[in-house]
Amino acid sequence: MEDLSFIALKPSRIARNLHVVLALLALLALCLSGVGSIWKVLLALLLLWAALWQWRRDQSVPVKGLSCKSGRWCFLINDREYQGELCGEQRVLSWWVMLQWREDTMQKKTMQKKKVLALWPDSADPEDLRRLRVFLRYGQANAPAT
Repeated sequence: MEDLSFIALKPSRIARNLHVVLALLALLALCLSGVGSIWKVLLALLLLWAALWQWRRDQSVPVKGLSCKSGRWCFLINDREYQGELCGEQRVLSWWVMLQWREDTMQKKTMQKKKVLALWPDSADPEDLRRLRVFLRYGQANAPAT
């Protein structure tokens, strides 16, 4: 099985702006609904607060990079390397990649929390994302089942 060299990740403007657009659409739907005016104001403030919180949270990327060496995935989070394994289904589309992974620890595998990493077209260099998609689709086909 081939290895996947290190892929540097960066914050995605698409993901950040998508939250803002969805919040504005929800705000528009709220304004056009038949909800009473006091409830409209409270819900609008709550919606704007949630959108702002999400937008600020998306400013930083917890996962700075990833690689796969000899079947072991490495995730670089806040300048610390974590070993992990992919679990569940991975979504690999031409414009979006979603990885579900679990950190390798001594705990039982059922007790560990799955982490999700979504990669948009602007999350990394286009060539690196293409290599990742090819690796996920075809590179692990001969990997032994664990």
